[in-house]
Amino acid sequence: MKKMIAIVLTFCMVFGVSACGNNTDNTGTESSTNNTNGTALDEEHYNYATEALAIVDKFLNNEIEKENAASEITALSKKVVENGDYGIDTLNITLNLLETVFELSNLNINSVEEYRDDLAALLNVPLIYRETAKKAFDVTSKEFFDAVNTSLQSTDSSLVLELDKVEKIEKEEENYLPVSFYVLKHNNVLIEYETDNATDKLLSLEIGLNFNEKKLKEDDIVALGGYIGVTSTMLETEKEAKEFVYELITQLDLENFSENNVRSYDTDNIHYTKMFLSNNFALVMKPK
Repeated sequence: MKKMIAIVLTFCMVFGVSACGNNTDNTGTESSTNNTNGTALDEEHYNYATEALAIVDKFLNNEIEKENAASEITALSKKVVENGDYGIDTLNITLNLLETVFELSNLNINSVEEYRDDLAALLNVPLIYRETAKKAFDVTSKEFFDAVNTSLQSTDSSLVLELDKVEKIEKEEENYLPVSFYVLKHNNVLIEYETDNATDKLLSLEIGLNFNEKKLKEDDIVALGGYIGVTSTMLETEKEAKEFVYELITQLDLENFSENNVRSYDTDNIHYTKMFLSNNFALVMKPK
């Protein structure tokens, strides 16, 4: 086990320092010319959603007070009831979330902006806050794979990732906001991540390895350390790579693979959670 730990930490550092670049490819939104802009809403509820979006925008532009926005959103929310229709139910959920946010004594502007863009996505109109915010790299892009492979090949050419080996899995049940799920398994290291369909923004990424697998090899450990190092430093573009990877190792207690433990760490960009339970390791990264 000590050898495994040393390998993980070594390759976190090696690959983290050699990682380079990030992809910030933007995606636009498509629109339709029908009365409901090609949305999942009927005309009545499309009008409700349009009105709600206008109210939130007025609040965010300091044209109306919080109390006025809350009152108007609540009045609209009462007109929308759950009925099993995806578009209407999604609108209902969004308005309920806005009501909850406006009722809090400590108003979270980030949440208002998030739900504002949820309404915009539902209406098929341009997003403002998620499209203009700094995006995480696109984990399905050729650029990301090239960056990972440049680091991996410097140590072991057998660890090369292939773009066509990524399996895209669409979540079957209806989503509050459509999300795409991806899974990649390489050298027994499992990489799972999800993206916002409206923006391609990375929502979360998890790197995992079962240390109890009979097929566990040294290559698996090298790959685990490599993916942690490369991915974390690509997400933390403002930080000096070597210092940051050391910081991550220290804060998340990545040297501890001897007992069940869960550790979290926050930077300005990412919330990290490391879990080691029943010989299963997972590192979850969630951009803020």
